[in-house]
Amino acid sequence: MFAGGTVSGDVYIWQYDQGGRNERNACTELHSETTDCGKVVDMAWTRYNVMSKSDSALLTAHSEGTVILWRVGKTIVKDKIFKLSIPSAAGSARAVILTQILATSNTEFVAGCADGSLLLCSSTQLIPLGATGGSSTATGSSDRFTTPGINGSSGSGPAAGKANHFSPGTTELKSHSFAVTSLQKVDRNRRQELLISCDLTGEVFFHDITDTINSSPALIIKMPLPFKTRIVCSNDTEFIFSPTGSGLLELYRIGTGKVDTVEASLPLKGTPNLIKMTANGKWLITGTYNGTFLIYSVETEY
Repeated sequence: MFAGGTVSGDVYIWQYDQGGRNERNACTELHSETTDCGKVVDMAWTRYNVMSKSDSALLTAHSEGTVILWRVGKTIVKDKIFKLSIPSAAGSARAVILTQILATSNTEFVAGCADGSLLLCSSTQLIPLGATGGSSTATGSSDRFTTPGINGSSGSGPAAGKANHFSPGTTELKSHSFAVTSLQKVDRNRRQELLISCDLTGEVFFHDITDTINSSPALIIKMPLPFKTRIVCSNDTEFIFSPTGSGLLELYRIGTGKVDTVEASLPLKGTPNLIKMTANGKWLITGTYNGTFLIYSVETEY
């Protein structure tokens, strides 16, 4: 199953079925819907909840500061719509323009923003935006999150009547200076959870999000020129990978700063805007080069 989005805010979900020896592979559109939340800038899959083996969850990030949680099972529905903002001590909130999204669990996600902000959000610590009277109250409680100042005391205005619209509990991590272009979560030795982020200049932050959230990164790396905007890190946090326009894959060794390259088997040209690594760290995909993706096998020797 895979999903895609458009600049006009359309969301598509397809089911891919591999045919047998004498059958053709089939790709079936399961769902398509036009949203009014702006351009789809990124997507992330996760489990709907830990008890559900059949239902998945799809998070779509939209440019106008909105994240939609889709429940994907026998039916596909908009489960919740989150309006993101940056909380402040004064109780007000600043609007954001989203560029990236990453599901860190089935209850938390990270949003990267055009101004460099990094927001760790809870999909369970919520303030309803469609409150019709009295003060809005958050569902649940957590020391990890604060809730932005939301005026939910009136039944009038644009938020009224939107029963599944929420403001999520939010922790603001240390911001980048420029737009966030890559997000990744690494489970290091199954004991430490690291959030890795990169901005337009190739500045890379490593945040420890294992238990108590420290807003300051544990490590900051400045990638060498030319700028590397799309990166992933190996699961042992020894290497950072970045694709280039000539089909090369650059390998940056964090400990020494040494840079190596891997050449593609065929000469390729293009502007790769994607690099992803599988959860087990053994496969890497980059693209596109004039419509072509490259898949690498990753083997680490010590």
